[in-house]
Amino acid sequence: MNAISDTRFISLFHGLRIACPRAAVAARANCVSLVFAVWGLSIVFPQKLLASTKASYMHYVHGLLLERQGSYADALAEYRAALSLDPRSSYVYSQALELAMRVGQTEQALKWAKDLVELEPKDPRSYVLLGNVQWAHGDLEKAKTSFQKALSMDPKNSQALFHLANLLGNVRPQEALKYLKTFQELNPESGPEILYQMALLEHRQGNIKASLRHLKAAIQEQPDFLQARYSLAQLYELLEDTRAALGEYKAILPLDPKNVVLLNRLGEMMFLQNREAEAETYFLKTREVDPKNSTACLWLSLISEKKGDWSQAVEYLSQSSALKEEPALHLRLSYYMTQVGRFREALNVLESAHQLWPKNDEISYFLALGYDDLKQTNRSIAILSELTKKKQEFPGARHQLAMFLEKTNRMQEAEEHFRLLLEKNPQDAMVLNYLGYALADRGLKLAEAEKFIREAVRLSPDNGAYQDSLGWVHFKQGKVRDGLKELKTALQQMGDDETIWEHLGDVYQVLGDTPTAWMCWKISYAMDSSHKSVRDKLKTAEKQIPEEKMRSLFLKYLEYTQDHLESLSALGHLKTTVQGQSFESPCLISFKSSSELKVELLGPMLVPVGSFRLLDRGPVSQGDPSRFSVLPKFEMDSFSLPGISSAALQATSEEALQMLWGYWGGEVFRGRVLGLHRGWTRGWIETKEYQLFLGDESIRLEGLKKMDPKTNFRLNLSDFSRVNGRIFPVQYVLKGPGFFAELELSRWATKFKGGGLELP
Repeated sequence: MNAISDTRFISLFHGLRIACPRAAVAARANCVSLVFAVWGLSIVFPQKLLASTKASYMHYVHGLLLERQGSYADALAEYRAALSLDPRSSYVYSQALELAMRVGQTEQALKWAKDLVELEPKDPRSYVLLGNVQWAHGDLEKAKTSFQKALSMDPKNSQALFHLANLLGNVRPQEALKYLKTFQELNPESGPEILYQMALLEHRQGNIKASLRHLKAAIQEQPDFLQARYSLAQLYELLEDTRAALGEYKAILPLDPKNVVLLNRLGEMMFLQNREAEAETYFLKTREVDPKNSTACLWLSLISEKKGDWSQAVEYLSQSSALKEEPALHLRLSYYMTQVGRFREALNVLESAHQLWPKNDEISYFLALGYDDLKQTNRSIAILSELTKKKQEFPGARHQLAMFLEKTNRMQEAEEHFRLLLEKNPQDAMVLNYLGYALADRGLKLAEAEKFIREAVRLSPDNGAYQDSLGWVHFKQGKVRDGLKELKTALQQMGDDETIWEHLGDVYQVLGDTPTAWMCWKISYAMDSSHKSVRDKLKTAEKQIPEEKMRSLFLKYLEYTQDHLESLSALGHLKTTVQGQSFESPCLISFKSSSELKVELLGPMLVPVGSFRLLDRGPVSQGDPSRFSVLPKFEMDSFSLPGISSAALQATSEEALQMLWGYWGGEVFRGRVLGLHRGWTRGWIETKEYQLFLGDESIRLEGLKKMDPKTNFRLNLSDFSRVNGRIFPVQYVLKGPGFFAELELSRWATKFKGGGLELP
């Protein structure tokens, strides 16, 4: 195993200290720091004290009292007086130099230490004190020499061994470890602190196994030795042994339950293992200790984002203590707010951030986008204009500025910015297409507009939007047939783009095919009903189309937008009431066109507990294989629900599945239209088999029921999604005599058949 770099290890053990108070270490019975203080022990020689003069002794005692009272300057003065009376008092020198070191008078301490060595040249303790002062003075080599001098006199001098190990630990760990091992042999009672220091030294030499062994031994001797425990856990992390690291952190938690750094680290590790629920638990514990903890608030917002709970993400992030310090958090918070439709509040967040960091380009940029979302495009233009003047190389800002100028019909200014972008990047297909389309749509510089668009198509031939622009510029040039061909190609690439459908409608109207123009406009309006100009075109076209033709057009339109479902697989939730008894259950839905419809009820752990099925009996005739048989075969597992008779459950379930079969299979769109009824806002269509209820402005089919008087079931459709140019409902409600069912799809996958609408 390669040794982990010493720098990483040092930052690990000393840079990330997680609430490991030294007071706890100092309180140990065998505490080394009490035996070997940083500046050494006072050296007291009672026999010399008896020989001292009485006056010197009184100054010394008075100095001790003053030192204990915190009057350090006066205490030093007393020690000086004592030494002036008795310059050979080694115990006064030791006490005086220690105090001088404590108050930062290193020069005075050094002088006294040298005096002490001259006074006691054969006493190793004098050299230990001198080495300590030299070390504090920054003269490491001299300090080392002094400690080694002490060892030459007394090879078992524990103070010299310990200080040499500390002194050499960072620069010569192998030699330091030798001294520390000797110290441990001489002081077997030294305890876990020495084992911990040995672990550090072993690691610096790349001896990972030895480092782990010493840390474990330190913990075994003292289970609540937090510093050793944290070091062991973090060493496991460096070794990428996540399981062992987690085990150590969890073992620490009862000893340090309110340590927010520990709780957050556990949460992060759980999140990275895709254990979001456990991660969330740890971050919530952090917030119990520190409700505004920035790390916990951020991670909780990310977990909420992953779950799609944007409101909760907003709540967590808005409480972060770091919100006023980090611009990026404002951007993220504003994004979360837009996801729940709180656009004004999102803009307020960006405005506050802009006041705090007016020179932050990214905040200015997104603030401009926010103003545009709230239809305050002129304010967007003002911000982006200043931004592009200040920062010439910000293509995104210039691009947005050009688009906003074009949107507000300031085309000349927009064109200038688009051309500046093309000077920097002549092959920017997006800018080429945008500028070309903007010119063509206004009938300006059509030859140059075509040149721009053709280059965009060349650079990105599969882009339906660019192909649409090419068709549109040819239409504007009067090349209608060329434009129609190119728009059909664009439709194959982007079947759910409302602009392509609108352009096709305009082309067919010019070609004199008003029914096809109506169909294209109607599909465009279904994709985006905010385009009132399309609605106006529809109203004008409907006045020109005979009523009988409109009936078939409406059914054909519904067939294209909501028919041709080839297969469906989905996880859903079913709520049902039969004969006054209600139950609900998750369920699996499976549908294969002209083949099978299956609903499986799921119990605990999503285990199937029962199912209902419809199976097709085959086509009605060999000449029309697309038609379903009138009555597909119904099957139901043998099971019962409390309070509901088996016969009632079978009858209602079969009728409900028949309705879904008719809609998903497209049978409801196959009949001949007998009547089209249009009210002020809603209407309905009657065929021989079904009554079809249209939604607002007759955009989509939102309900159906059979014309058979024996059947009183109605199916309502809502919560529509766009899928490859089709409109697919996610929520279904079935109502009938003594029966109610609501089916909502949560996860689903669909496949639609091609075709359904052939354009001339």
